[in-house]
Order: sequence, then structure tokens, then C-alpha cells
Amino acid sequence: FIAQANAQGQLGYRFIGANVFTGDPADQQVRNVYLRDASQSAATFTWSALDPANSAAAFVQQANAQAQAGAVFYGENAYPTADPLVFTVKSFYFTPSNCTGILCRAESPL
Repeated sequence: FIAQANAQGQLGYRFIGANVFTGDPADQQVRNVYLRDASQSAATFTWSALDPANSAAAFVQQANAQAQAGAVFYGENAYPTADPLVFTVKSFYFTPSNCTGILCRAESPL
């Protein structure tokens, strides 16, 4: 996910979430959705994934450290591992560059 989000981010697209596209019930697809503000041709987004904090105090410390580096907390997501019953949870942050407006802020979903 991070490789995909960073590649799209360098093109000015910001990840906003995943969506299930239906149609043929045998071929339902979950796809990541990205938005781009065409009025901001120089905007880019860089993503990082950190291990989630294990307490509220640790989360505040992590989020503040990321904010001082210019990153915005997006949220936490769970991803499956090789064992279908085990998931890995990561805290996602993005750093906007050359960007103003709603895509550059913490509000999500838009």
C-alpha cells in the first residue's frame, strides 16, 4: 500500500479510502480511491506506516512527533498476513507538499 500511495502521491493524488465496486457478484473488487486537485499541479503526498501506539499517551506522542515533521495522521488500517486469521495494523500518516486546501488537511473522509 505504501509503495502505491507514494507513487500516486508523487503524481498529486491523495489516497482517501477503499471502495468495493460491485457488478458481477463473482468479480467484486476492492480498490483504493485517490483524488487530485487539478488546480494544484505541484502538490504531492508522501505516506508512511508506523506501528500503532499502545496507549493514548503514546499515540499523542507519536502524532505530535509526526506533526512536527509535517505529517498528518490519516488513521489506522488492518491488513491480512499470510495467515488469513491474522492481521497487521498500521498507523498511516501523510505529508503534503506544495499543497493547500482540503486534500492537505487531516479531514478524512473528505
